[in-house]
Amino acid sequence: MRIRFSALLLASSLACVSAFIASACSGDGSAVSDTDTDSGGGGADTGTSSRDSSTGDDDSGSGDASKKDAAETEDAGCTPIVTSLDAGGACGTMDFGAIAAPFGPVDGGADPYKGGVFPAGVYDAVGAERASGSGGSWRETFVSDGAGRFTRIRQIDTNASDASLGPITRRSGTYAATGNTIKFTYDCAYAGGAPLATPPDPDTLPFEILTSKCDATYRYGVTGIRLTLKRR
Repeated sequence: MRIRFSALLLASSLACVSAFIASACSGDGSAVSDTDTDSGGGGADTGTSSRDSSTGDDDSGSGDASKKDAAETEDAGCTPIVTSLDAGGACGTMDFGAIAAPFGPVDGGADPYKGGVFPAGVYDAVGAERASGSGGSWRETFVSDGAGRFTRIRQIDTNASDASLGPITRRSGTYAATGNTIKFTYDCAYAGGAPLATPPDPDTLPFEILTSKCDATYRYGVTGIRLTLKRR
């Protein structure tokens, strides 16, 4: 069932962090600005990007350990394991592995993000949902080593009247999950082939990892947008 954009606007910015679409109430105009002035992890998601939001989950470590054990069991024998995060590109990134995913309207239930443990592997964007409807696209390849480091290459088409196709941006750094949010801290950042003088501020975004045998899906939210990435 499709969610009306107006319904998404009813939640407050804090409530949106744990909702189906992150910070949808801010609108998605700024969410697709992945340039040298953005926060780096999901466009200009100013409502969540530099705040390590808490979900109230027990952070004692026992729950995370159980999820990690379950993820390792689920991932046993799978082939897409990353042994090195240096694929030769700027920030160690690898080239895109899939065509750009066109934006479509939000489709699905309003279930909250579930969090999870990142299996190592290479993930390509295969779905892009936008609260304001269709138009434009999102292209991304994300690489996780399964132990807290990542690389990412991204290019966004905002479907604006001019200069709609943004620059190719590259990031690398560390990630840490708490409940259903994941925090990205950057130590390398490029935009349009040039390094940024200062890495962007950390981003904290709602996310979930879904696995079935050797398949894994990584979903996360930015302002008014949900992205779905599949492991190769």
